[in-house]
Amino acid sequence: MTGNELVEPSVKPGPGQIRDSNSTLVGALIRQFGGEISRQENVVDEFNVLLEKVRAGEDNFDLLLVSGGASVGDYDFGKKLLGALGFQIHFEQLNLRPGKPLVVCDA
Repeated sequence: MTGNELVEPSVKPGPGQIRDSNSTLVGALIRQFGGEISRQENVVDEFNVLLEKVRAGEDNFDLLLVSGGASVGDYDFGKKLLGALGFQIHFEQLNLRPGKPLVVCDA
């Protein structure tokens, strides 16, 4: 999960912060369907930090799920990350509400 505004679910958010509910939900869904989480962590909104962390563990996973980094402007680095990792982007928008932003790709 990415985002400088994220705090642990047990922490009361301050101004400009939100609770990280995605980590708990995604982890529970993966385990429910027999998956194993090799690593799950929050990363600040800095592209190079995220890229370094993903590359450090890329030999240890079959699925990479990035929640965050899909915005508009300075923090829109999800697609950039996938490109840097060698993924082919098939499409990046859906004409559906809600449904944006979204990137579908493969290695």
